[in-house]
Amino acid sequence: MAEWLESGIAELWGGRSFRLPRCAHDRKPDGSWSAWGSDWAADVHIIETSGTASGASFTAHEMIDERTPGEPIEGLGWSGRLEVLTEQDGDRPVFRMAAACGATNTLMSLYVSYLREDQYTFARSVVDSVEHRVPSPV
Repeated sequence: MAEWLESGIAELWGGRSFRLPRCAHDRKPDGSWSAWGSDWAADVHIIETSGTASGASFTAHEMIDERTPGEPIEGLGWSGRLEVLTEQDGDRPVFRMAAACGATNTLMSLYVSYLREDQYTFARSVVDSVEHRVPSPV
């Protein structure tokens, strides 16, 4: 069931968070998370692993395959790739900013979809606000 996120930080899981304006949001049965406003949506998938077969951790760069399309980006505690796509929804274009954000043993896919090309700055600010903080051991 959808809940309201007041303007501020969307705290997810696996140490991930990012900033969004006031919006509805929901965690889906498949484990993904979505938020939406009147003319945009954000969809998140987070995959966590315990590391390699030898027990070593995967680095942020190893979590992102070199074949992942887009320009290199990075933020607090992660690095990744960013691609902007234009798709058709019936007779209108929909713009989608696709970010793959890798951190130690964690991969986050973030898609920000928007209806107008001038919303690029908004979508980019969402991606740029992504943080990955590893909890301190107790």
